[in-house]
Amino acid sequence: MDDKCTFKTPLRALVIEDDSIQLEALVELLENPDSFERFTFKEVLKAKNAASAAKYLGENVFELGLILLDNQIPASPGMRPRELGLDIALKARQMGVSCPIIINTGTATTASDEEKFLMNYKEVSEYVPKTKGYSVLRVRIEKQLLDYELSGKAPLDISGIIFHPDTQELVHSDKQREKLTRRESLLLQSLYFAHGKVKSVEVLNSEIWKNKSNVETQTIVQHITDLRRKLREKPRSPNILVFQDGGYCLSI
Repeated sequence: MDDKCTFKTPLRALVIEDDSIQLEALVELLENPDSFERFTFKEVLKAKNAASAAKYLGENVFELGLILLDNQIPASPGMRPRELGLDIALKARQMGVSCPIIINTGTATTASDEEKFLMNYKEVSEYVPKTKGYSVLRVRIEKQLLDYELSGKAPLDISGIIFHPDTQELVHSDKQREKLTRRESLLLQSLYFAHGKVKSVEVLNSEIWKNKSNVETQTIVQHITDLRRKLREKPRSPNILVFQDGGYCLSI
């Protein structure tokens, strides 16, 4: 397998911006497959006012990987923009949204202003002035996504199967749920964050069982077998978890 990893985590984003030109530019940034080294957006939802944002939040509250919003947007179509961005961020958190929420504001700010804002409003992950440009915004987005993915709170998309590390649960495309054991969940996280690269039995033993002397290879193989079965969408569907080059990897 190539040393350079081509695996990218697919995400769904919600962009809230009333300016049509700004909105399309942000969507283009997110949809460009070369914008982010580790992430790609399979869908970008667009809202131009608070009413549309609330609708999308209600429908996708647990599936969002990023919310990017202006601080000044109209409450509904035809109204003048006003400071509702923070209200939407607060509401999203109350609804259970755990993904990064980034306010992309047109207000000129200093680094000190940004720091004070983030200290006062913990619901917001980043506060980025539009004057800093898309290159800075892109870097801030990727950093927040990396932190979120590693937090254990982010749902992980594995070939259309959604893995929730925090609840140790798989949700299949038909909405059927499959509970994992703690070891199975740790194994799946380890393989997921290898991003398509092979992990040997010895490495998995070290990571999951902490090199316990009483853990036999067959024990790991049995856990892999059980996990592979739970990852199958249908009895004859292809294996996502495969054996290769003396170890295991996710083929996504």
